[in-house]
Amino acid sequence: MVRTHRSFCRFCHAICGIEVDVEGNRAVAVRGDPAHPISKGYLCVKGRAPVSGIPRQSAIPVRVRALTPAELAAIAGEDGLSATRAPR
Repeated sequence: MVRTHRSFCRFCHAICGIEVDVEGNRAVAVRGDPAHPISKGYLCVKGRAPVSGIPRQSAIPVRVRALTPAELAAIAGEDGLSATRAPR
């Protein structure tokens, strides 16, 4: 079942109104909100683009670490966090 949520775009200072269609727990569509008093349904390409950039949960099924640019290895969650922490 698709639900529509009203919100606003955060990409620039214009704060255009948006409608986001959500199916399950995933955004499936974004469009300008025609009821928004300022943007009146307009939404630039930056505002429309995010849905295509939202990764599916199945896109990266495990946490990985790059051993080389072409080789990845599965790692545990804590190992991934400690590898990205700044030295103290």
